[in-house]
Amino acid sequence: MKEGLISIWKKLRIVLLVIVVIVIAVFSYIFFGHYSDGYRGGSLIKISNKGIIFKTIEGQLNVGTFLDNGVNKPLSPIWDFSVKGDKALIEKLDQAILTNKRVKLHYKEMFVKLPWRGDSHYIVDEVELVD
Repeated sequence: MKEGLISIWKKLRIVLLVIVVIVIAVFSYIFFGHYSDGYRGGSLIKISNKGIIFKTIEGQLNVGTFLDNGVNKPLSPIWDFSVKGDKALIEKLDQAILTNKRVKLHYKEMFVKLPWRGDSHYIVDEVELVD
């Protein structure tokens, strides 16, 4: 009887360990993974440092006016994004605002907003100045 309980306890520990590993993997993917990435182009409107505890860099891009299919009402031409904290990236964004050049931004759309990542689901990680 005692050997049977020990065997069941070992199997139960293995099953619980597997469940914990799966839960950690799923939460890690949701918090740190992204489900979309792409490019957006337009003119930068604003770059700012925000936050009290977690300082993040936020921006706005004017992507132009689009019409909604079927309704023909204008959609918002302003796209809000957060910037990855890379100095070279921030310098390119500053240069684009100073020279009023259009930019092509590469972004990743995250599952979850985290305070130290920014106010947006969209995290910009590359900037290309367009003439």
